[in-house]
Amino acid sequence: ALLKTAEFGNILEEAIPPFIALYWGSLMIGRWNGGVNVFNTSKATNMLLKFIVPALAFGVIIATNIFAEHNVDAFYIYPIWILIFILISFIGGKNAGKTLMLFGVSGLIMMLIGLVYPDREIAKFFFISGGLFLSIMWPSIFDLAIAGLGKNTGKASSFLIMMILGGGVIPLIQGRICDFDLSDPQGIMGISWTHFSYIIPLLGFAYLAFYGFYCPKILKKQGVFHVESEGGAH
Repeated sequence: ALLKTAEFGNILEEAIPPFIALYWGSLMIGRWNGGVNVFNTSKATNMLLKFIVPALAFGVIIATNIFAEHNVDAFYIYPIWILIFILISFIGGKNAGKTLMLFGVSGLIMMLIGLVYPDREIAKFFFISGGLFLSIMWPSIFDLAIAGLGKNTGKASSFLIMMILGGGVIPLIQGRICDFDLSDPQGIMGISWTHFSYIIPLLGFAYLAFYGFYCPKILKKQGVFHVESEGGAH
């Protein structure tokens, strides 16, 4: 919906699929990158793969779009966000809490910049990069949620899976905000309601950052001092 607004260039329906592919491909980049940690490789090899694997994944995205005869000229700036993602993944390492906090903060910053950045041609990539920073969060959330549960880990895992509601609720809330453009075309704070609706994922990233920061403190009180993230294993 955002790309169809006048604010973002009234992009035609047939020109939007490449951007959707880039978003979902960003999730793939993160999952592949996280999967590197599963393999028992040397530190040097692991570091090298952390750069090679995202590059290969991005290459797949580009090649797929070219094969489908889509224009991808605008995408060649996107490796900037991929490089930021890689650097943050190095800082977070295998520490689940630290990784979740860092990627939560990063996602929050990307949404905030997307809301205020004056060049809409660039701003849309800040929103799309949300897929990158979301991509390796689930393993960290999962590992933190079941840490220290011992024999109850299996039951807790089942309950955790059953409580996954975000994908069914958040889009409805964001979509409802977008609908305000129909009754109030003037928008809010100088931007359209559809553009403003990205305040919702911003708040989501903020909570995830808080969870990544605060949850390890609670676990320490329970005698759990370090929780490793399994990367792309889940």
